[in-house]
Amino acid sequence: MDDGPSANGYYKDRLKFLDPYASKSYSGDTLTVRTVHMVNACGESTCALRSSGDTLHFITKKLDDDYCTSIEYRLFEYTVVSKRVRQFVISL
Repeated sequence: MDDGPSANGYYKDRLKFLDPYASKSYSGDTLTVRTVHMVNACGESTCALRSSGDTLHFITKKLDDDYCTSIEYRLFEYTVVSKRVRQFVISL
């Protein structure tokens, strides 16, 4: 999805905008999270995970130095395996 009229909701209420694209599911000790992130349209980005106390932050990491003035909204899928996976707070 490109930045344009259909993405205006992202700037008004980010979490409401993400809601139709975001999901989480558990299977044993595995958590799968899907969400959309706004990334630079040039170059490549990948999933990244940051933890802070009991919170998991699902973020992205730029893989190269290619930048431009264009952005995109891309769907990312994260997989977390941990015996304590259900105890974490999820931050998108």
